[in-house]
Amino acid sequence: YGTFFFAEAMDTSGVLATVFLGIAVSFAVRPQMSHEGRHALHTILEQICYVCNQIVFFVAGVITVRFMWRQTGCSHDFRHGRAWGELAGLYVALHVSRAAMIAIFSPILQR
Repeated sequence: YGTFFFAEAMDTSGVLATVFLGIAVSFAVRPQMSHEGRHALHTILEQICYVCNQIVFFVAGVITVRFMWRQTGCSHDFRHGRAWGELAGLYVALHVSRAAMIAIFSPILQR
């Protein structure tokens, strides 16, 4: 967190500073770690990422349910057909864009 806040205090990008720090540390530390150590670190980080991913989607679900059941008077309420139509359109657009990305990048990614 220190890198992020320091970079933001210096009016630069905290995200880029954190990414750069991660890259620099990985280049400095990786040669000094054993294979078992790298594997253990990978396993631990994978579990942390899984838990964080679950937390993010749980919170998103809670927030979504709170907005769905609240009387907002909005025309995009879940009780109206327009909201369901837009949702279906977004679902189709998501899969079409994923299929396009796979079609575009699959020749590059094949070994």
